[in-house]
Amino acid sequence: MFKLKFEINKIYLYLQLIKQAEFLDKNKKLLGSSLWKKSESTYYILSGIYYNWFISSLSLENREIKTFIQALSKKIKIAEKILKKEFQSREFKKIYQETKNYKKEIENQWSKNKEEALKHLKNITGITLPDATLTVYLVHPALHNGRYWGKKLNIITYGHSEDWQNYTTVYLCHEIMHFLTKNYSGDKTNLHALIELICDNELRIRLNKNGKYFQERKFKIGHKSLRKLEKQILPQWHKYLRENKNGKNSFFTFSKNIDKKIGSTVL
Repeated sequence: MFKLKFEINKIYLYLQLIKQAEFLDKNKKLLGSSLWKKSESTYYILSGIYYNWFISSLSLENREIKTFIQALSKKIKIAEKILKKEFQSREFKKIYQETKNYKKEIENQWSKNKEEALKHLKNITGITLPDATLTVYLVHPALHNGRYWGKKLNIITYGHSEDWQNYTTVYLCHEIMHFLTKNYSGDKTNLHALIELICDNELRIRLNKNGKYFQERKFKIGHKSLRKLEKQILPQWHKYLRENKNGKNSFFTFSKNIDKKIGSTVL
């Protein structure tokens, strides 16, 4: 049986809150400014922002391997102490509770939609879902997070506002498609464009019983950088769907044919 298991990883949640502070309201941004005031080096380490500059400056101050590692270890020990305190802050506790509430909403939506959504996914692609459990680590819905972390981890991270009906279901299926195609050896840009056609567009329309490609109310659908390529593929894609009503044709065969017709795409 294929399953998604939803969890919250406090460390990952905190790191994303610091890294994506531009998406947060004034009160939630206090976490980042508080961390900066406590320790600039900890902010650099935990957020990843200007991390290369931070490490380079540390190496210039400590030109011997031993002193460089000692200096870095000292900064990491400081980061450990601060992170433990940050988890106890009023701001983080509030965000964590909101994320737990969001988790319940996502679990309910997925429970309601999963059977239909996965059936559509199989009919569109012809891919049979394996017996597997993917862990989905959720972050606060104010953030923009959606990623499959590769076959070594088999983890999805996700968090986003519900911009339109069944938004989360569609984009969880998008990440599931990355899992199902993890061993695909063809062009990755072409593959990503096809995944957007499968999930962001065709699956969305089937689940919601209406809609059109590349647009959902006021929202543009998919990555802007992929849209020209997707429109180039679209006539062949529609032909594939017409000939694949029962999911008998192979999506992998189709994707390889696309690679042959348009070649590798560099965006």
